[in-house]
Amino acid sequence: MRILSIIAMLFFLQGVNAQERKVLFIGNSYTYVNDLPQMLTNLAASTGRLISTDQSTPGGYRFLNHVTNTTTMDKIFAEQWDYVVLQAQSQEPSWSPSQLETEVFPYAKQLADSIKKNRACSEILFYSTWGRQNGDDMNCDEWPPVCTFEGMNDRLTIGYYTMAEQNNAAVAPVGLAWKVAREDGLFSNINYYSSDGSHPSVYGTYLTACVFYNSIFKKPIDNASFYSSLAEDEALYLQSVANSVFEDSFEYFLSDTITNIDYVFNRNYWYENGVSVLANFDFLQNGLEVSFFNTSIHGENYSWDFGDYSESNEYAPIYTYSVTGQYNVTLINFGQCGIDTTIKTIDLTTSTLTPQNQGEIDVWSKNYKLYFNHLGNIITIDIFDINGKLVKNIKVENRDSLTYQLRQQYSSLIIRIINTEGEYFTEKIIL
Repeated sequence: MRILSIIAMLFFLQGVNAQERKVLFIGNSYTYVNDLPQMLTNLAASTGRLISTDQSTPGGYRFLNHVTNTTTMDKIFAEQWDYVVLQAQSQEPSWSPSQLETEVFPYAKQLADSIKKNRACSEILFYSTWGRQNGDDMNCDEWPPVCTFEGMNDRLTIGYYTMAEQNNAAVAPVGLAWKVAREDGLFSNINYYSSDGSHPSVYGTYLTACVFYNSIFKKPIDNASFYSSLAEDEALYLQSVANSVFEDSFEYFLSDTITNIDYVFNRNYWYENGVSVLANFDFLQNGLEVSFFNTSIHGENYSWDFGDYSESNEYAPIYTYSVTGQYNVTLINFGQCGIDTTIKTIDLTTSTLTPQNQGEIDVWSKNYKLYFNHLGNIITIDIFDINGKLVKNIKVENRDSLTYQLRQQYSSLIIRIINTEGEYFTEKIIL
């Protein structure tokens, strides 16, 4: 019976993957230059996935223009969209908080409300664009944070993520992918901008399409054979850059000195405010006993296959294997707006983490803030709730101390701290 159920589930998942995703793009020239929707469609088709698109992208349009545009509003209600991409005018999400409150956020909300009215499970996907090549010289004098690419890119990232928080939406982190590509030093001959230093070149559009592929399918691009007009090695490089910002290990720390809010952007951030179902998990090994931490998003029911003909429907199971070996563990996450699956390999032939005493590290809480001191050689801090759900993964990055503000109230938390030697310790914090 179990073999039959697995085969049936595989056919079901294959059917889900083969479904056509209907995507509406609402934006302006950043979307229609080099025909981003068609490039995304071709990219997906080269991996056997189907996307159909439509767009409302008049040049220079802002959100406030779209809400009164008949074509835009008609297109929102024309289909039961799986995804609706919202791209603001290239500068406006980087403006000051006060200007955003009056000139941007209200209109983003109007569009989001209309999208949800049309279909509650449509995923609103904010297209977090990139800073201009040398910053925004038009607004630099009045608003210095946007004077450089880095400053403008950070302001855009914060602006788009804030809109995602406000509107139960997801984020396509295009600007951060551009930042990675610009800074890693590989393929330095690539220019992601057109001659105006603002619009994308075909390289920029291709990288953007790769980010949207990850955002929509929640899977890395595995050697897609569509390269547009790029050389194969260039295209494969840009695919790898897009994949990198969706890896579990990706993290970008951003301290907003304007609002005094600290952000640690990672893969879950792109999805956590939306409706798309995401399957993901972490695990901790102690001999043959494995504790599974469920880091999935927007699920209601879960199905675990431990790779040894054993299964569970618990949220975060603890399972003991009978013999050493490598096991492919599958988690299927069933949610109100879809289904997602992930597979990870657990190697029980060697232990990758060694239990360790806490030593001199201080961990305490006050007013729903967590404080860490004397971190020394610590590289990672994982914070879990009492049910084993990941609250936060923090890369320490050679800091001796840090503070983390909890986003909601918990009665207790489990802290796992890992050092450079692969040693760890866990501590339960009562709040």
